Amino acid sequence: FLGGNLLKSKFISFKLPTQQNESSSESEDEGSNDVSASLVPSSIESKKISDLHKNRNRKINWLWNQGRSGGTVQVKRVGMAAKGRAHGDIIPSSPKNFQIDGDTFILFGRKLPIDREGQEPLEDDLPEFVYSEEYGTAEYSFLENDTYSNKSPPPLYFEFEEINKPKPTDKDEVLQAFKLNDKGYLECHDQKIKESNKGVIPYVLKELAKNVLTGKGVVSISLPVRIFQPKSLLERILDALQFCANLLQKGMKDNDELLRMKYILAFIVSGMYMSADLRKPFNPILGETLEGYFKDGTRIYMEHISHHPPISSYLIEGPAEYAFKMYGAVEFKGSIKNKGNVLNIFFEGANYVEFPDGHLIEFHYPTTRVSGLMWGERTVNIEGTGILIDHDHDTRGIVVFNPESPEFDVTTEPTSFEGLIYTSESKELQKKKIASLKDVTDIEEEICDVWGNVLEELLIDNEKFWEIDSYTPYRCFPMPTSLPSDCRYREDLLWLQYDNLKYSQEWKGKLEVQQRHDKKMRLNCEKARKKKKTKFVGV
Repeated sequence: FLGGNLLKSKFISFKLPTQQNESSSESEDEGSNDVSASLVPSSIESKKISDLHKNRNRKINWLWNQGRSGGTVQVKRVGMAAKGRAHGDIIPSSPKNFQIDGDTFILFGRKLPIDREGQEPLEDDLPEFVYSEEYGTAEYSFLENDTYSNKSPPPLYFEFEEINKPKPTDKDEVLQAFKLNDKGYLECHDQKIKESNKGVIPYVLKELAKNVLTGKGVVSISLPVRIFQPKSLLERILDALQFCANLLQKGMKDNDELLRMKYILAFIVSGMYMSADLRKPFNPILGETLEGYFKDGTRIYMEHISHHPPISSYLIEGPAEYAFKMYGAVEFKGSIKNKGNVLNIFFEGANYVEFPDGHLIEFHYPTTRVSGLMWGERTVNIEGTGILIDHDHDTRGIVVFNPESPEFDVTTEPTSFEGLIYTSESKELQKKKIASLKDVTDIEEEICDVWGNVLEELLIDNEKFWEIDSYTPYRCFPMPTSLPSDCRYREDLLWLQYDNLKYSQEWKGKLEVQQRHDKKMRLNCEKARKKKKTKFVGV
């Protein structure tokens, strides 16, 4: 199911942290996110990022010329200065087995004096956060052994302590860039985000004209990083899943199929506000991964498994106490409406929740609608339908967000929704657009009424299953050790986190060129396989 990178890591055995106080009250369990971010799976031994950064001091060229008469060696530092390096330190650079010892050096066991004339240390004038001024990439790069360029130096990786800091869980922090306008929509009031999104269309047209003149073609256009958020799409997908663990465990207290449906509906609705953002995430690179865990021990694996179409897969496994599995493979899609002023974003594909007794429930996500791209108020809202299907019990659930013709008086706000849980023997999704409950055509018997607001609560037959002020999401903590393909090592994303748009843009372009090259290689191999009718073809 998952791609090659995560298949290797999937079976690594490790112990994740469990609840610190199992006797805590339900309100503490639901609303607390105060488990220390320093809590790390105890059985994992990791190579710390700080250790990798120490290695950057080795990135020095040593040029030597052995004189015939005195047998001296002239040592010249080129590139990054060996700042703070003491005499006697081993420098594992080329040539190997090279050691400085006072005014002499040892090379392959032979000790010779050093001529230090004119060999003052270079000034450390590198831009901030640069990993090396000699090597083009750091240890974990998708562009291995890339040539160094002043236009795109490799960035430092963040220390684990930095990326392991608790993320915001309070709704006001999560939605700090938005406010409800007079019409009831979430409107962006962050001036920096609004300014960064201006002029994108003229920029694309300008780049298109430039590429046509230079013969580069349309596909080589790279969107400006100023419209991006410093996140991979894998992280964006995960944002909407932050409530899965603490809500699904409630649905597992009894083997009640209907109760499970209700809590899956609750977790789908509850996560909608967590992914509200007008900025675009970075498209994952083929094979890019993400690994993490929730504070209760739930494990998270994600991988980008298809370049075109862009498909990402994920697997979430609950701890032993409530060992659910949730998985899916979703395609990230977008469509432009209303003369380019509206963007509809949706994840197409089936998702599944599997319970320990084999009970399987399929679900599909609604659409995120971004308006005001060209004119008017810049808003974001949840539209369309969320759908649940229990094939084993012929039961379905549907939630219509911002319905055109509300059935209930309490669902008239744009952020509101209404729905049903009902029986149906239909085996396929309804193809006709559903703008309200009146459009649902496969209902045989209604079981429950559903209504609420994505910024307030969800009720099913007047029973509250989720409330935004009472439930706190389990935010994902990163694994202290990860695959080299983890999105935390992407150079374009790192430079944007460092607020260096120039370097981020350069790296984004380089990674896109590499992906197009890799795609061409895959297509050439596929053609060769078909031509030779062999299973494998060497590259």
